[in-house]
Amino acid sequence: MPNHKRLLFGMALTTALSAAHKIFARLSAWYCTCRPVLMAGVLVSIATPICHAQSTPARSAASANTEHPAYDVVSIKLNKSGSNQSNMVINDGNFDALNISLRALIISAFNVKQPQIFGLPKWDSSTRFDIKAKVVDADQKMFETFSGEQFRLMQQPILTDRFQLKFHYEQKMLPVYVLVIAKGGPRFKESKISGDDKAPNGIGAGSMRVNNSTMSSTAISTASLATMLSTQVQRIVIDKTGLSGKYDLELTWSRDGATSTVDSNAPPSIFTALQEQLGLKLEPAKDAIKAFVIDHVELPSED
Repeated sequence: MPNHKRLLFGMALTTALSAAHKIFARLSAWYCTCRPVLMAGVLVSIATPICHAQSTPARSAASANTEHPAYDVVSIKLNKSGSNQSNMVINDGNFDALNISLRALIISAFNVKQPQIFGLPKWDSSTRFDIKAKVVDADQKMFETFSGEQFRLMQQPILTDRFQLKFHYEQKMLPVYVLVIAKGGPRFKESKISGDDKAPNGIGAGSMRVNNSTMSSTAISTASLATMLSTQVQRIVIDKTGLSGKYDLELTWSRDGATSTVDSNAPPSIFTALQEQLGLKLEPAKDAIKAFVIDHVELPSED
């Protein structure tokens, strides 16, 4: 099946949801390019740019117009491994999540960023789940045509039914970063890779690999870059570069902005790296962001 229909979320949870509870949602949720992203050696998808400065009513799977099947069987068990590794695989009629947090499920199912989520329970920082869901007698041809929205809608009842999640959206003024072109202009050119072709780095068009503090990508948009940056700086990043092409971008930085006083060759902070390596910069700002506000949520019963 096409790559953009197979979503593999790998979370080396030490990299990003990182400021939230020192772990990363290696899911930059989904669909800006409908292409996979490789993070810490695992394919994930690139997230949609954040909606801002607009009012959107709350919606649920039940109220959506998009037709989609429901998972016939859903099993949820507590994961007590204490591991920092987490994986989520959405493949045709199967949903498999290992050592996953509530917030990561919300990010995946509702296509939001961690800074947009308010009202998470205290137990979210320490409680993980193993979740298996499947569609019995799944129609594989139907899933081959599914969009990211349809896959998300299938996940939402897991939260609303089993976690008793109730929520609403509201506008909040939040600190953000704006991605703009730095003085001197961009230090990259449009990609020549397209379709199913791969660049010399082995990354296909529309894809990104993030491994600790190094990013490599092929034919991605600056909106996709902004999505990745959001997970690193723990603020929503809004792309205002005005660039509309697809680019091969490489970026190396020091984690948490720390630079080594011993190693003079250590990479700079992500803010400095953006300017020096890509000719872009992050400017602090505030913007009206559509916040995902949790009204009620419960620990699910195990089965």
